[in-house]
Amino acid sequence: MSEVKVSGGHHENSTMESAVVKVIDLGNEINNDIDRLVDLKKEIAEVIHQVNNINYQLLLEMRYISGKTWDDVAIALNYNSRSVFKVHGRALKEIEKIREEGSIGQ
Repeated sequence: MSEVKVSGGHHENSTMESAVVKVIDLGNEINNDIDRLVDLKKEIAEVIHQVNNINYQLLLEMRYISGKTWDDVAIALNYNSRSVFKVHGRALKEIEKIREEGSIGQ
């Protein structure tokens, strides 16, 4: 019996190894991004819950937590398209007031 030499195997292994490492790194980056988004969503929810007006809360939650379109928000709250933006503006002013008072995040 004679020895059989295999050539090129090392290069293929290092390319595959490199690809696997990249996939693992990207997976870790994605998981970190998801963690940051979950934390941000929690912070947004906490701010929204400090708003006293329930309609403002519902609008803000639908838009910023649930990701509903403006049309969906308007239909759910029985507003026309112009009214939903007016109410949104008022809700943002309420949040600005809360922020100025320093009670956000406390």
